[in-house]
Amino acid sequence: MAIEISVVVPTRNRRGLLERCLSSLSKQAFRKDKFEVIVADNGSADGTADMVKELAGKTGYVIKYVNEPARGASKARNAGIQAASGQFIAFIDDDAYADENWLDEIMGWLNAGEMDVGGRIVKNAEIASVSGRVAIGNPESTIAWYSEKSPYPIFGLEQSEKPYIGPKTGHPTCNTAYRRSVLDEIGFFDESMSIYGEDDDLGMRASKKGYLHLYNPKALVYHNHPSNVMELAGRWFRMAANQPVHRGGYYMRSALVDCNPLRVPSRRFLLEYWHLIPVDIIVRTALAAGLLKSFLFGKK
Repeated sequence: MAIEISVVVPTRNRRGLLERCLSSLSKQAFRKDKFEVIVADNGSADGTADMVKELAGKTGYVIKYVNEPARGASKARNAGIQAASGQFIAFIDDDAYADENWLDEIMGWLNAGEMDVGGRIVKNAEIASVSGRVAIGNPESTIAWYSEKSPYPIFGLEQSEKPYIGPKTGHPTCNTAYRRSVLDEIGFFDESMSIYGEDDDLGMRASKKGYLHLYNPKALVYHNHPSNVMELAGRWFRMAANQPVHRGGYYMRSALVDCNPLRVPSRRFLLEYWHLIPVDIIVRTALAAGLLKSFLFGKK
């Protein structure tokens, strides 16, 4: 049976989380002889390669191991794409795990001849990609607490339960899939974007070519997030610090303006959501410091 879809999982020194991810893929309702999984190892030193070799032949699906020593998630994902044999390429992160119907929901939308999404009829050839809902995988995390307490959307999560069609904007690479033919046309991930924003960049390039993106909330993935405030701040510092200046500024603005609760510092908000202010201040400071580092030492 020919492989229809290849699942690319970039990883680095997360053996335990990766094993959980691969285990979730072994429980997929989608036929296991129709998909393969490509582990794109970004220089792990924790026995990841041995673990993947041990799992090969036990999961029910084909596992390929690719070693990409050059650091960067984009480099790892691109190495995975190069090794893929499917006509569709799905992406999931090593610290995420998939619902058992994940691939069924993705492939059902990518393979449909025509679809009615919110009253709009879309032809198959117009669709570049499909993404799905990203839920919190570790309920004890800071993000889970923040999500429960805050009235505003959480940066890095896609929790809408309504289907969406249009240009691709803001859907994370931990739960998305592309046609291989579209990737060959528009190019793979921008390897200068080493830690964040590469998913938005790829989607924008597809949109500029006139392709559409579908969001299917039933294609569900659970994603781990920072367990405490300082870990969260550190991630967002690296996000801004590791981008060229103009991109770092763009993503800093997205975090602070589009997704940050203090964008509307009304008296009512401050009184009702005062407990979020320490998190907000720490994250704002980390992002500002990261952008300053990008401006002083990064690419212009």
